[in-house]
Formats: sequence, structure tokens, C-alpha cells
Amino acid sequence: MRPIAGWRRLMALGLASFIAVPWSGTGAADDLAKGEHIYARQCLVCHRLEVGEHRIGPALHGMFDRPSGTAPGFMRYSQGLKNAALAWDDATLHRYLQNPRGMIADNRMIFVGLQSEADRQAVIAYMRATFD
Repeated sequence: MRPIAGWRRLMALGLASFIAVPWSGTGAADDLAKGEHIYARQCLVCHRLEVGEHRIGPALHGMFDRPSGTAPGFMRYSQGLKNAALAWDDATLHRYLQNPRGMIADNRMIFVGLQSEADRQAVIAYMRATFD
């Protein structure tokens, strides 16, 4: 059997990075570690948590209570996200992370969502803890 080479290898490595690893922790500290783990696997390729560090998507620092589509310095928002008139709070982000295209059909994010409620809660808790 020949090893995977070239762009196929890159594709395989990229897809492998999105495969969820089972988590068995319990407690608040474990929830934050779980949130960090999920964020690193699912979000970090496009979003950073540091101020103004935009990537494919906007930096997420300062997003809570900020209107959707308004991260300072990020210019590539879809019209759908700019016009959604959402204020990012825990409940709104929880719904958005479950099904981004279901909540805002005209958005550019290719992420399909986190189906586990516990995973969404862990990611939000991790983001909150990082910003505080």
C-alpha cells in the first residue's frame, strides 16, 4: 500500500483534525478543559480569541453583548450576519453553535454546528473564562 502524498495527505490531515475525541472529564475545571479542547478542534482554524487577531473569520474577543457583524477591523462579514441584528450573549451563541446556517441562512461559515448541548455549553464557558 502506498502512503498518502501531496494534497490528498493534506486533506486527510485536515479532516482528521476535526474528528472529535471522546471526553470523560467532570466538574467545572474539566468543563473548561473540554471547551478548550473542542474550541481547538472546531473553531481555532478560523477564529482566534485574542483582540484583533482576525483569521478566516473574525477575532472573537469582546464578542459578548456586541452586535453581530461588527468586530472592529473585520471586513468580510456576510450580509446575512451583518443584518441579523443579534446581540451575542450565551443563549444566542448557544443556538448559533447548534446550527449556524439554520439560524442565519446567509452566512459564510462552513461549520455545521455542535450537536451536543454539553459541548456548546463547554465552548461558551471556555470563551467566557478566556475573556474574563
